[in-house]
Amino acid sequence: MSAGAATPDYDAIVVGGGVVGAAAALGLKQAGRRVLLAEARAPKPWEANQWDPRVYALSPASIASLSALGVWADVPRPQAFTAMRVWDRASALDWSADDLGVPALGQIVEDAALLHALWPQVETITRCPASLSSFEAADDHVAVTIDGETLRSRLLIAADGAQSPIRKQLGIAVSSKPYPARAVVAHLHCVAGHADTAWQRFAPPGPIGVLPLSDGRVSVVWSLDAPDDARVLGLDDDGFCNELCAALDGQLGHLSDPSPRLSFPLRLQHAAQYTHGRVALVGDAAHSLHPLAGQGLNLGLADVQALLDAAAGADDLGAPQVMARYARSKRAANARMLALTDALYRLFGARDPLRAGLRAWGLNTLNGLPVVKAQLAAQALGITRQ
Repeated sequence: MSAGAATPDYDAIVVGGGVVGAAAALGLKQAGRRVLLAEARAPKPWEANQWDPRVYALSPASIASLSALGVWADVPRPQAFTAMRVWDRASALDWSADDLGVPALGQIVEDAALLHALWPQVETITRCPASLSSFEAADDHVAVTIDGETLRSRLLIAADGAQSPIRKQLGIAVSSKPYPARAVVAHLHCVAGHADTAWQRFAPPGPIGVLPLSDGRVSVVWSLDAPDDARVLGLDDDGFCNELCAALDGQLGHLSDPSPRLSFPLRLQHAAQYTHGRVALVGDAAHSLHPLAGQGLNLGLADVQALLDAAAGADDLGAPQVMARYARSKRAANARMLALTDALYRLFGARDPLRAGLRAWGLNTLNGLPVVKAQLAAQALGITRQ
């Protein structure tokens, strides 16, 4: 755009109206920016008698970000977890909120609940359904074509998912590694109760994450290699509950009444760069990781916070220094978390005696070092300790 040309239509256009994209758009709106949120499909209306199979363990840092946006109080039926237990056949590791001096280690929420709180706050800046057909970057703006209309923006934010068309059009390289497993997901009743605890069991068939729900049930994510994934999906409800109960050593008691089981493939993925000119990648467009550490959405919301911080006070949201600050603050840190998650998967998914023994020694040793254990948990959960 030449000198003296018209001011761009927007300070930022956000493509993708999931939790991360909606949070980014809301944060920029609240900062007084001219923002457009473009999304292909609106979320389904909230129904209190329906439960979303997509469940997240939000860290205190993520909750603080949502609170700063003014939406956390509007999120329906969050469930606090005050303890975490990680165990296998020969070792165990436990954390509690009391040990860390906090009310809770985090909150379990549904994807639909988060969208229910976020979307009313961004309706006035949202175009939906909207389809981005192309974009072209210039030195001082990005020309974005949405539904045949070309709009100019200082910044384009790609919150368009793991298969991000924007990232692909830019030609940003991605390191990608599929895991030889699928995640089997269901909600179940447990007779022993969940005790406000998040559980991670490393069982021989594959790691199992168990998260407490506010109605007393639990949400289960079971990572299973082929052919176990197909076999478990093919079990009837009683067979599934019995096998899951055995894999959990019966610690949650009898399990029953599973919701319809879903499954999805697992992949580690990381973009080689988070910015390209005036385009910034956030959330799954930048990174995807194994769900065993429960960090996927937390990383995405941290991306949003970092981008908002980098843009604070800037006249031009897409200026090189803003993009550099954002990329510098997040990519290396996220790379470390992805590497740690992958290492945990490799270590805890191991069935050979040598690595299983090393795993047991490591868990038991760490459990006996309360200061180190607390520091590790505080860092992972974004807890500020006095």
